[in-house]
Order: sequence, then C-alpha cells, then structure tokens
Amino acid sequence: MEITGKMQAALSIAAELAVREEGPMTTTAIARNTGLSVSYIEVLCAPLRRAGLIVSARGPGGGYNLGRAPDEITVLELAKAVDPDAIDRPRHTGDKTEPSKETKSVQRLFEGAAMEIKHYLESSTVADAIEERVKHRQTAIVDSARSRSVWDDAASHSAVAA
Repeated sequence: MEITGKMQAALSIAAELAVREEGPMTTTAIARNTGLSVSYIEVLCAPLRRAGLIVSARGPGGGYNLGRAPDEITVLELAKAVDPDAIDRPRHTGDKTEPSKETKSVQRLFEGAAMEIKHYLESSTVADAIEERVKHRQTAIVDSARSRSVWDDAASHSAVAA
C-alpha cells in the first residue's frame, strides 16, 4: 500500500465538492481552492466520474458534484479510483534471491502495517476529511486571534509607557 499524490489530490477535490453550497463546481473553482492545476483536476475527475464518486454537468453552469453523500464515500474508494495499482502494490527490494527468515518477518510486519492503513482509509470518509479541515481552520483562526491580541496588548503597553 502506497499513499500517492493522486490519492491526496482526489480527496482534496472530493472535499471541495462536498462543501459546495449550490450547483456544480467548475475545475477552475476547484483549482483556485485546492492549489491543483486545472489540467491535473481534469485528469483525476475522469476516473472519479467512472467510479460514480462524482458526477458531471455539462453546459453553462456545469461542473462537478459528488456522486453520493460525503459520509458515504470512503477515502479508499477515492484512492482505488485514481491509483488502483498503489493499493495492492507489493514493495519489492529488487533482489531476486530467496529472502531470509529475518527478511520475511520484516516483510510481514510491513504488510500488516499496509493492511492497517488500508482499513483506516476504508473507514475514513470525505465527511471525516471535511471535519478535520474545519477543525484545522478553527484552530488557525483562534491562533491568529490570540497572536493579534498579544500584539494589541504589547502595542497598548508601549503607548502607555511612552
């Protein structure tokens, strides 16, 4: 199991579509909000659409919407749609010799870790990603307000001292 940039970008696209308040979202709007290029978004939207994870609307006012509710789309589904080979890709060393018992035990350990990651992605949804994003933004807002408050306090103390 390998987490790829395609998987991360697919989740970003799905999260943007999920928070869209009304109507389809254009690739230009998705690009503006995610920092991804329009052409990359178009490349990723094709397999997402084929998998039924997003739907497209043509014509003026067209764009993309999620194909299902955010809490019904797993991160693993997104990953499988955009990079199916990375899901079950074995990690090879390139060595053609028979691995030792120690090497086999290490391989089993990492295979177990890969399975845990796969299960985590299977239990995580687009809605979970949105929730994390909201928490992160709230924390950033609070931190920003605190730092402004500290600077405001410092400025008022400097003005009083002068």
